[in-house]
Amino acid sequence: MIRNYWNEEWKNVEFDDGIAENEQFKISNYGRILNCKGETKFEVKKSYINGY
Repeated sequence: MIRNYWNEEWKNVEFDDGIAENEQFKISNYGRILNCKGETKFEVKKSYINGY
């Protein structure tokens, strides 16, 4: 399960025709990217918004 940050919104990434027909990704207003291709959604690269 992906935990949302405060006021985080997700939008589907739309690719041009023929580039990635079977790929499904979502991106948030915090810059996090989810891979939604399989049954479970997972973050492409872990990111932290607090700290250095």
